[in-house]
Amino acid sequence: MVDNEGLSILIPTYNFACLQLVSNLHKQAMALSIPFEIIISDDASSDLDSIRQNKHINNLPFCKYILQPHNLGRASNRNFLANESKFSCLLFIDSDMTTLNDSYLASYWNHHTQDVVYGGYVVRNASTHLQKRNLRYKFEYSCLLLSSAEVRQKKPYHHFHASNFMIQRNIMTSIPFDNRFTLYGYEDVLLGKRLQESKVKIQHINNPLGFEVFENNAEFLKKTEESLLTLHKFQDELKGYNQLLGFCNYIKKNGLHIPFKWFYIMFRKALQNHLCGKHPTLCAFRIYKIGYFLTLQP
Repeated sequence: MVDNEGLSILIPTYNFACLQLVSNLHKQAMALSIPFEIIISDDASSDLDSIRQNKHINNLPFCKYILQPHNLGRASNRNFLANESKFSCLLFIDSDMTTLNDSYLASYWNHHTQDVVYGGYVVRNASTHLQKRNLRYKFEYSCLLLSSAEVRQKKPYHHFHASNFMIQRNIMTSIPFDNRFTLYGYEDVLLGKRLQESKVKIQHINNPLGFEVFENNAEFLKKTEESLLTLHKFQDELKGYNQLLGFCNYIKKNGLHIPFKWFYIMFRKALQNHLCGKHPTLCAFRIYKIGYFLTLQP
């Protein structure tokens, strides 16, 4: 497929209704007066209500909703979108994000000649109840210190995420996401590493999307465990690009992994109860992640 100058907005989704997000993006794209398309790839959702709502996306000009017949996995679904696109610039957006202003697409298009551009995200619209009791909210909010473009640009390949970035199509098709990443987590970390190895420049800008969907504590803990399984499987390739992996390698090198592992095994249930309870703490969450990862190690 020949690359044409224009913008392909690519949204992977699973069990999430993103009609409002697409409608906002469509309005902005029409106002830009540039060639564009919006493609949504639904990775075989099981939620019939979200499928029903998302099918209305097909009624918008230049928009296409594709329901996959079977689950592709996180990396393969993004690669499918890239291969399905037809324009020179690809903008990847996670379906649970929200636009914060009417100049979001215009801000990206001002950088459309650059290799890769990452806009960041902000945590918003959380109730007082969520702020006190939701583990995902607390974790994401704690990461905001690293959210400014100035901070991210100091380590551009380490602060790269797949939820909100623009990339040249020819780069994406030559350096795709690794299709071995089928479970939750780290497919974007490896892509960042491969972009660095290929000397592809990443430009960080302040053009965030809003993150305001927070699953309950038990669901987030399950997703965290899934991501740690991914980290364990690909630890050799992700070495140097993940702080938890570096810390675990450090304590293992110094012989501290065995007592840490036994502490985790003894108090695992108590940690789970705390983290799934009404007042989870990030300190306990860090201990849980380290302990869980160490139990995966020989």
